[in-house]
Amino acid sequence: MARKNDSRPPLPFLNPFLYPLADLCFRDILDGSNGVYHAKQGYDLVTGLGSPNVTALIKELALGPA
Repeated sequence: MARKNDSRPPLPFLNPFLYPLADLCFRDILDGSNGVYHAKQGYDLVTGLGSPNVTALIKELALGPA
């Protein structure tokens, strides 16, 4: 995202687009810790939304809002 924002036009604030795609485009990480926070189902402070499926994410973002 940072490299894309170096070009023009920069990306908009993506959170409203990403969170609805969590189940479809991200693999939830359920195990692990950074010593303070622990991974859990859904969003957490260790892994966020999880590991992205980049192909699915690009496809869904290209479709735009329904």
